[in-house]
Amino acid sequence: MISNNYCCDMKKVVFVLTYFLFNVFSAEISKKPDVPYYWRDYTGFIPSDAIPGGLDLNHETTYIGQGFVGNVGIIPGIIYPGQREIYVPEHGVKKVDTYIKILCSPYKNAFRWHPVTASDFQVKTIGKYLVKGGVEMNNLLNIGRIAFQGEVVTGKIVTNSPDFPDTAPMFFVLKNQERETRQYEVLIYDDLLNVVNVRSNSITK
Repeated sequence: MISNNYCCDMKKVVFVLTYFLFNVFSAEISKKPDVPYYWRDYTGFIPSDAIPGGLDLNHETTYIGQGFVGNVGIIPGIIYPGQREIYVPEHGVKKVDTYIKILCSPYKNAFRWHPVTASDFQVKTIGKYLVKGGVEMNNLLNIGRIAFQGEVVTGKIVTNSPDFPDTAPMFFVLKNQERETRQYEVLIYDDLLNVVNVRSNSITK
């Protein structure tokens, strides 16, 4: 019979390994010279280089966050200014109030939202630079956006998952409910060599 102490020790091991993955994921992205973004620690304040994600009901800008969910991975979600926690879509709604990151870049005009659907995601993103939004059970996640019920909300795009073969649905949280959509925009960025020439379709528009 497995003791309670053994179960607690295993949970600690899983927590440490997943948290290690969380930090390695963020660090590896920030070290690549051709990747114009990085994830900062979020403590309730919006840094000046944070990348806008969407709009709330009051048309105030929201931002793109990352939350650590134990035994699962790193899940993207919405950061509302003034709130220290985020809610991420993970088989329901998960509240995260520790180990939160916020997406940032000194090249905001290099980012664009590219329209796709769950069924044509793989084809329409060929040759595109996709922003890596997190990791879920060893599968990389991308960042999606959709206008829904008066807000523009961001969430996770699931690709290469055995649960969704040959398709890439987006999941997001709104009004404390996890929702799914198959028509959305995916966050992409331009090659840094072309950043200075980017003038249209900026994320800030």
